[in-house]
Amino acid sequence: MITHKETLTFKLLSPGATKNILVLFISIDLFLVALDLSFSYAGILNNLAVEQLFNLAREGSLGSWFSSTQLLLTGLILWLLFFRFLNDIDTQSFKKYGWALIALFFTLMAIDDAAAIHETIGSSYEDIVSNADEVGDVIGGEILENYPSYSWQVILGPVFLLMGLFIFVFLWIEFSLYSMRLLLIAALSCYAIAVGLDYVEGLYGGYKTIIVATALDYDSVRHLSKVIEEFLEMLGTTFFLTLFITHLAMHTESVELRFHDTYY
Repeated sequence: MITHKETLTFKLLSPGATKNILVLFISIDLFLVALDLSFSYAGILNNLAVEQLFNLAREGSLGSWFSSTQLLLTGLILWLLFFRFLNDIDTQSFKKYGWALIALFFTLMAIDDAAAIHETIGSSYEDIVSNADEVGDVIGGEILENYPSYSWQVILGPVFLLMGLFIFVFLWIEFSLYSMRLLLIAALSCYAIAVGLDYVEGLYGGYKTIIVATALDYDSVRHLSKVIEEFLEMLGTTFFLTLFITHLAMHTESVELRFHDTYY
């Protein structure tokens, strides 16, 4: 038996160099907004296919693809962090599995962003409540009946809130640098404001004040609000991605992939 071994070594960026990643992804976020405002909102080409491609408020657009890909990349970096600390005898067990939980959360977020799972869950839950003989027979049915915005927030809102609190406390402890803690607050704030905008979107007459103040029509206000929401989500993910790459670079000099071929 002959065994052939091959090792591929990838050098990680220095913590300082990750600032370039932050600038790059923020530039992409802003560029996607500019494409939307130029082609989808202003319609400078007057072409429906182009408008749909660059429409940040639309599923299946270029912006939607980038958002899902960015979330998936963030999840992959988190899994690298988990495996980095998994066999580290100096790292406590709850910290190891804390990284695993956050990695799983961002991976599921990427899948959800691509497949719109939370909207599907919300709609299905709303149908169950609507078809029930008594609203009280369904868990949370009475809350949903009186809830003024999207139904998915009733089911998954508490989950996102608890996960957000866990991420904040866990990463605040893990990140000792002031700049990283500041970026953590910025990332979570972007997500929180985006959820708030989604809540307003689901309200009946939620845009009335803005429409009166700006004299814009409903479709314009709704589209611009959705663009801001999507931009904040991408920006929050950009901040998280930068944080996790920086943290990985601070604790890891390089990543090795080892391949073993066996011949008989």
